[in-house]
Amino acid sequence: MLFRSVPCDVFKAFATASLRSVSNAERVINRIYDKLGVKISVISGEDEAKYDYIATENHFGDTLAPRGVVVDMGGGSTEFVAYEKGEVRCIYSLPVGSLGLWRCFCGSRQSDPFPGTGERDDILKFVAAELEKAAPLKNFGGTAYLIGGTARALSNIDAALTGRTDETD
Repeated sequence: MLFRSVPCDVFKAFATASLRSVSNAERVINRIYDKLGVKISVISGEDEAKYDYIATENHFGDTLAPRGVVVDMGGGSTEFVAYEKGEVRCIYSLPVGSLGLWRCFCGSRQSDPFPGTGERDDILKFVAAELEKAAPLKNFGGTAYLIGGTARALSNIDAALTGRTDETD
């Protein structure tokens, strides 16, 4: 395993919504431990959001906007962290992710990766209702930072559609 090839004093493995949202998470964790000897902790959405903010703050350093929202939309959840002048103002973790939305509203079809009009409308209604749970973010303002796997996928789609070859942060 790759992690064993890098010398370190402590190794910790954690899972996010991929295991937070499944009923057999403990069974999966035990099986991974039995097969690989790796103990996995499942972190809360709030902890995931805090780590998202710390990583974004470390990545951008002094160039981080003084006020903004970090958004980490993954496959199974979306975390929001509103911050101002280096202080976290509010955190929300919603059980809404790109893969979960696809499975829920588009099923498992493989032929067309884009939702149809009806599916899109249903997704928008569902997401709007979920976002009401994070209502204080509605007028927060500032700079938005989209991070994580969905952000990378969107960037790759944009690059493929526009021919862009430069790397972006």
